[in-house]
Amino acid sequence: MSLPGVDELVGLLEIERLAAGHAYDYVVIDSAPTGHTLRLLATPALFKTFARVLDLMQEKHRVLADTFGHHVVHDSSDAIIEELYREAERLGVLLRDRAQMRLCWVTLAEEMSVAESSRAVAALHAEGIHVNDVVVNRLTAPPPSTCALCDQRRRVEAECLNAIATRARGQDVIFWTLPAREDPPQGLEALRRVAQSVSRLKRSAIRRKAEPMADHAEAAAPPHQALPAPLRPSPATRLLIVGGKGGVGKTTCAAALAAAVARSAPQRRVLLVSTDPAHSLGDVFDQPIGARERRIRGAPGNLVAREIDAAREWRARRELFEESAAHLLEIGSAQWSAALTVDRAIIEELLALAPPGMDEIVGILTILDALVPGPQLAAESDGKQSDERFDLVIVDSAPTGHTQRLLALPAQAQAWVRQLMAVVLKYHAVAALERIASELVWVSRGLRRLQGLLGSSRQCGFIVVTRPEQLPTLETIRLIEWLAEHGIARRALIVNGITPPGCARCRRTAARERRQLAMFGRSAISKPARCPIMVTDAIAPPPKGVASLGKWQGSWRAAAKN
Repeated sequence: MSLPGVDELVGLLEIERLAAGHAYDYVVIDSAPTGHTLRLLATPALFKTFARVLDLMQEKHRVLADTFGHHVVHDSSDAIIEELYREAERLGVLLRDRAQMRLCWVTLAEEMSVAESSRAVAALHAEGIHVNDVVVNRLTAPPPSTCALCDQRRRVEAECLNAIATRARGQDVIFWTLPAREDPPQGLEALRRVAQSVSRLKRSAIRRKAEPMADHAEAAAPPHQALPAPLRPSPATRLLIVGGKGGVGKTTCAAALAAAVARSAPQRRVLLVSTDPAHSLGDVFDQPIGARERRIRGAPGNLVAREIDAAREWRARRELFEESAAHLLEIGSAQWSAALTVDRAIIEELLALAPPGMDEIVGILTILDALVPGPQLAAESDGKQSDERFDLVIVDSAPTGHTQRLLALPAQAQAWVRQLMAVVLKYHAVAALERIASELVWVSRGLRRLQGLLGSSRQCGFIVVTRPEQLPTLETIRLIEWLAEHGIARRALIVNGITPPGCARCRRTAARERRQLAMFGRSAISKPARCPIMVTDAIAPPPKGVASLGKWQGSWRAAAKN
């Protein structure tokens, strides 16, 4: 049965095949956003574990064949195992060979983007994968006349470039810059012009004392600004998902939305949870968040937030199953065959195998845990059952493709649960499996309920975030079509970062943005009656902390009708 994340596995195999062949001198990879790229680059180790599990299963076949007097023949199964081992070895060597691979990281001169990139580069270096180049993209050119937005952006960017240069001291990394372009590059000629505008960052050219950035210290909470009606969840709403293309500001929008919803409905317990493996909620709220539920400084007391640590939660569930499986094998070892020694090794390896889509799996389980009464993880509740549940869960989701994978997961996971339950029922007399059976029953019921929620326009809604630019617009239209096809209600479309009046360049940008908004208005899938369009203002620096988010959210409004 297929696992979410198999696209990473197959993608990396195809990359290795292309690189090993002679058809191309260079293979250039446009990778997924941060979190899933880190998962992709960890895939060779996963291949080795897969190969070990398959080899152990094949070993049981060899033991049985030998026991019954059959000659063990090297077959296609052995060939697959050997191929996986070889490919894992080749991939691991290729990713760490600085003569064969060059890794270029792209970031923006914005505080959140720099923080995320720094964490990612450090994680790659810890795995022995070298980042050769960092491109700081979309730097603001001097405005043709005085312009509040452009001037503030340039101050913020200078501060970020200083931070980048400071952190890079002693590192063997080349830094490059790319200026922002008024028109998105399309076609070879435009891309050539982009390539010609790349320049190496000279640290001496960075202003040593950039003008101070806006102070992010928490000010007094602004007067309450009611959310626009399309974004206001009804009392029946249990689940709101905020999603869109990477880099459009969905985390900032999700954080502002959660604070406003919690303030407007103090009687409801609200959980804001990030399922994006490259978490940024802590950066937006200007405080550590982490894997455990945490109250937000300056926010209403009925709001808590958490950033899912998929690896940690997977280990917790794995330990739960390991205990039951070990007990089962101890009982069976006195009664059954010596082949159980191989079975034990197989189970231990399987439980150690973190599936490639564990972010989506753990994300779904976390949402279930917040919405559906049932057993808690022993690691999080000391084995006690808790009645404390949330009235509303707001999900800051991963970028588009992985969010689609998460939303398609409940139906697929039901098939896994049925298969697992069939195995458990064969051993229904074994007390060691009662705990696993209880968990599987809870998951099965929760998945059915979650499927019902996703299909209910009263209880669930998807808020799409985009930017008024051509490439995000095209991806957004495809996402809205996908949501409609899968029966998931679209509550609103937030077009983030509308350029305010300013210099002549800003006025030209604003005119292009109006044309992008008109594309949504003309689209049958996003007519205002079916998917209301909201707009937010571009500000520099982006809002940070509850007071700043509240002030910015107060400017959200319905898009003007064309």
